[in-house]
Amino acid sequence: MSRACDYSDNSPPPTSDDFATLRQQVQDLEARLSERQTQNRGSSDGSSGGIFSATPPSSHSGRQLTAAMLGISANNWRTSNAFPAIFFLDSEAFDYAHLTVPKPHMLVWAEVLECLGDVSAVQALVSTYFTSIHLWLPIVSKKRLYQILSNALTEPGPDLALLLLCMKLIATPPDDFGMESPQTYCYSMAKRFYSAVEQNGTYSIHLLQAAVLIGLYEVGHAIYPAAYLTVGHCARMGYAMGIHRRKDLPQMLNRPSTWTDVEERGRVWWAVLILDRYVNLGFIGRPLATEDPSRDDYLPVDENKWDEGDMAVNEFLVVSSATSLKASSFARTCQATNLLGRIIRHINDRTLDLPFRFEEALQLNRTVQALSALLASECTTSRVKRNAAKIIWRCKE
Repeated sequence: MSRACDYSDNSPPPTSDDFATLRQQVQDLEARLSERQTQNRGSSDGSSGGIFSATPPSSHSGRQLTAAMLGISANNWRTSNAFPAIFFLDSEAFDYAHLTVPKPHMLVWAEVLECLGDVSAVQALVSTYFTSIHLWLPIVSKKRLYQILSNALTEPGPDLALLLLCMKLIATPPDDFGMESPQTYCYSMAKRFYSAVEQNGTYSIHLLQAAVLIGLYEVGHAIYPAAYLTVGHCARMGYAMGIHRRKDLPQMLNRPSTWTDVEERGRVWWAVLILDRYVNLGFIGRPLATEDPSRDDYLPVDENKWDEGDMAVNEFLVVSSATSLKASSFARTCQATNLLGRIIRHINDRTLDLPFRFEEALQLNRTVQALSALLASECTTSRVKRNAAKIIWRCKE
């Protein structure tokens, strides 16, 4: 056709960063393959380790992920682990580039596996947790957790092992560990393993749930100042994850796949608010670590429907909903917590003029009296709602 053939390649030649990225990816795959072969040999030898007998891949491969693998210039965004620093330095750029936070691998400590025990022991502690703690602080999805534990193809991670360890901690009296002091071996193990998982960059809803349970244990056993500091840490982590505003902020966690996941994240954040206000009841003059919920924030739905994964259509309540509307036990606790936060801020605020301060105090008192009367009538039919009533009675003091 009388045209010169042009076989030139207009694509730029690969750079040293491209070769380094490719080399790192190959090394990462080799490390995972080698770890998997080691696991298979261990399984064939009859080794046991409870529900976590299949050891997760080495944490080293996760920590060695390069910034280039995350779509960021390696020269500008080098970090000590796989977490992209741009998430904090420029969250809008992180969201615009559709970046995600990787979940590095980490070995579950042998001491943790030994503390959890075999499959039957794990099943027993989960059952104990859901028949005790879960009744008045339902923040762990029963349906989701049982699905994870029953799925043989699921590779349990360190965050799940940590959550189970904290469930055992909060559901087991110190006497059962053979100790009179609440600072048991299980408590020490949970604190140390939590720090290791967090430093590894394994951020998930399980990690925040574990932190809440540790804080709850410390509050219940009056382990101060650790309780106060742990609750504050939960607040900062929740803010970093973005679960306080899941609609319009870049999220550290993956997008929830089901309504159950969305409800679970909301419940965990409400638990952080509850603990934050509780540890500040007598600690006058210190600011809360969390803001008050907005008027259009959703309240938790009925616990039974959530446990079953049944989406509660037409039953969604928000903070501004009238208290006369029927609500679940945990939702009543959240309503009382919201009121408690307003009272704490009123007590700490010394800038208001005396007439405005007095008028606000009267308004808060009327609201407390109304909610207290409602809870008193509901407590005759639901003993779990006494948690909210106790909070209100402390407000009246």
